[in-house]
Amino acid sequence: MKGTFVPSSLAETARDIFVSEQSGILVLTRTEVRKRLHFDRGMIFFADSSLEDEGLIDFLVREKGLEISEAARIPGGRGDDLALVRRLRQSEIVSPEALQRAIRQIIQQVVVSTFRWDSGEFSFQETPPGGAVSFQGDVLVTFEYLMRGIRSMAGFTPIREAMLRLDRPLKASENLYLPLDRLALHPIQGFALSRVDGSSRIREIASLIPPSEEDTALRFLFALLLLGVIEVDPPLSTGALSVRDLLAGDRERRERSERESAVIKEMYRSVSAGTPWEVLDLKAPASPEAIRRSYRNRKEAFRPERFLKKIQEAYREELLLIEGKLLEAYLALGQDHVRSASESATAAAGEVKLDMETLTKRKELTKTQTQEVAEEQVRRAEQFYLKAREYVKSKDYHNAIQYCEQALKGNDADARYHFLLGQALVRNPDYKWQKRAEQCLLRAAELDPWNAEHFVQLGNFYRTHNLLRKAKKSFLRAAEVMPSHPEARRALSEMKNIEA
Repeated sequence: MKGTFVPSSLAETARDIFVSEQSGILVLTRTEVRKRLHFDRGMIFFADSSLEDEGLIDFLVREKGLEISEAARIPGGRGDDLALVRRLRQSEIVSPEALQRAIRQIIQQVVVSTFRWDSGEFSFQETPPGGAVSFQGDVLVTFEYLMRGIRSMAGFTPIREAMLRLDRPLKASENLYLPLDRLALHPIQGFALSRVDGSSRIREIASLIPPSEEDTALRFLFALLLLGVIEVDPPLSTGALSVRDLLAGDRERRERSERESAVIKEMYRSVSAGTPWEVLDLKAPASPEAIRRSYRNRKEAFRPERFLKKIQEAYREELLLIEGKLLEAYLALGQDHVRSASESATAAAGEVKLDMETLTKRKELTKTQTQEVAEEQVRRAEQFYLKAREYVKSKDYHNAIQYCEQALKGNDADARYHFLLGQALVRNPDYKWQKRAEQCLLRAAELDPWNAEHFVQLGNFYRTHNLLRKAKKSFLRAAEVMPSHPEARRALSEMKNIEA
C-alpha cells in the first residue's frame, strides 16, 4: 500500500489502519524528510523521524529523563531509535516513566507535524502483530493521537465549508467502540459533543459557538466523524466516512434544489406576464379537453408536494400565485370557448337538427365541470384570504392587498374578503386608496349586514376623515345589530351631540 497523500487522505489511511487493527509501519516522506508511525493491531506504539532534533535522545533530554552528559555516553544513541528503546529498558539508565513520556512526545510530534504537510508520499509495510509487547500500546491513547493530528491538519477550509453545508443532523454512532467519557476534552469540544443529539445540524451547532472557538469545534467534530464516533443521519455513503463524499455533500440534493428553484422562477415570470394561452402553453384554437388536460398537467407539475421541503418554504408565495394564475387562465379560456360555441350555435340554428338525448348529456357534463371549477375557485380564494390575513397580522399591507385581490377574483361574494381588503387599504393615506377602502367596507356591510364589526370599522373610517354624521350612522347601525358592542356604545356616547 503506497502512493501520494494530502492531509485528508492521510487521515483516512491512519483511520483505516486503526479501525481494522492492522500491524505495520506507515512511512511518510516529503523531500528528504522521512517519518514513521509503528502500529501494532491498530495501536500506535512508536514513531521515529529522520530530523536531527526529533530523535529519542533529544526528547529524553527535553523531558528531563536523561542528562546531556549521560546521553553522550550511550552507544549507538543516534542510530535505530526502536533498538535504542530496548537497550535503555534493559540498562535501566532511564526510568520506565520517563521513557514512556518521551515515546509519547515523539509520537505526538510525528503525527501532528505530518498532518500539517500539504502533501507527501506514503507506504505501509505490514509486520507481524506483537511488536508492541514491551511498549504499552493503548487504544484510547492512539485515538487521541489521531484526534490531535486531524485537529491540526492543513487544508481544512474546504472541509469546513462542506460540513456547514450539510443538511443532515449528527448523531452518536450505533457501533461506538471506545468510552467517550475517558477522553480529555476542551470545554468547547465537550459542548459541541453535547449538541450531537440526532436533531442538530453542524451549522446549527456552529451558530451556538463563539466565532473564536468555531474552528476548534468544527475540527473536533470532523475528527469524530472521520473516526466513526459520530455520524450524519442519514449517512452520506455506506461504510466509513470518505472525505470525498463529505466534500460532495448533498450535491445531488443541492443540484435538484437549484433546478427546482429555476423552474419555479421561470414559471412565475411566465404566468405573471403571459396571456391565458401562454400560461397554459396552448395555441388557439384548442378543444375544451385540451384546455382541461393542459391545466391539470401544469397544476400537477407545480403542486408544492413535488418540490423539496425547503423549496416549498422558500417559494410558498410563488407556488400559490402560480396555482391561482393557472386557474384564472383555465376559467378565461373556458369562458371564451363557451361564448364561441354559443355564437356558432346561434348562427347555425336553422340548419342544425339537435339530438335531445346527446344535448342533455352534454349539459349534465358541463354542469358537473362547472361545479368542479367553481368549487376549486372558491377553495383557492379561501387560501388567498388566509394568506392575506397573515400579512395583515405581520403589518405587510402591500402583500395583503395583493392576496385579497386574488381572493376576490375567485369569490366576490364573501364579505370577509372585502372587509380585510378595506382594512389593508385604509393604511395608505392616498385619496384614491382611501376611497377604495370605503367601497370595500361598504360592500362587506352590504354582503353581511348582521356583522356589527363591519359598521364599527366604517364608523371609525368616517371619524378619521371627520365625516361625523356618517360615522354616527354607522355606529348606530352597529348598535342595532349588537346593542352590547362596547366600541359602538363608547363611540355613540362620545358623539351624542352629533346629529345623525
